[in-house]
Amino acid sequence: MNAEQNRQKDLVDTTDCLEAVGVFRCWKNLFFAVILVGLLLLGACFWIMDLGLISDESKGEQAVTVEAVTEQVVPVVEETVDEVKQQVDEAAAKVAGDANAPDDQTKAKKPLKLPFKLRQGQVMWAIRALDAVVIMAAVLYCLAILFTLKISMVGRLGGINHISRAFFWSLILLALIVPWQVVLGWGLFGVTFEPSELVRRTAGYESDSVFVKALFWFRFVVVWAIALLCLILAQVRTSRWSKATLKRLEVI
Repeated sequence: MNAEQNRQKDLVDTTDCLEAVGVFRCWKNLFFAVILVGLLLLGACFWIMDLGLISDESKGEQAVTVEAVTEQVVPVVEETVDEVKQQVDEAAAKVAGDANAPDDQTKAKKPLKLPFKLRQGQVMWAIRALDAVVIMAAVLYCLAILFTLKISMVGRLGGINHISRAFFWSLILLALIVPWQVVLGWGLFGVTFEPSELVRRTAGYESDSVFVKALFWFRFVVVWAIALLCLILAQVRTSRWSKATLKRLEVI
């Protein structure tokens, strides 16, 4: 009789643990999707800024200024046309001499352009929003895996090896995402960054040394790729834990 009661109690406890784990797993998957999309968008923001695919915010003001100056300069130019006509003819003769040059030399490289206008202020706003979302989602992702690990141990659901590895991968992910350059102010840095950092580094990139350029790419590309890899590995481990748990409970 006691054995039958203990068996029913264990079954009830296991069922409760499975229900709790199901809740945490749903939220974990949601946080995973948020982090994945956030990291991809942060990478896109970096490449947009680095390749110069944003429109100049002062372009309209510059156009108005150029138009006003042109209206003032045109009368003066008309008066000096006769004087520069000879120089123009000489320049035209030189250009005609280069008409037979190869097509590869005459064709200019067209810069990359986005199908829509994107201003620098909009990219900076997007970076700040993505930083906040990714950091909060990473913290909640670690907590969801931690509670899943605890429930698995208490309920003896199995798959502890996989869920433990997933938890440590999530911790590494969180450590990489935290903006240590803001927290500590020196030395270390994280995947998330302030917009001013990217603008400052991309502005002086051409004049930097080889070491500084290598550190730049490691900072914004390599560390980002490592964080994305940690996220994928953590999710893969949780998937293996789910299969091991169901297999142990003879669900599949």
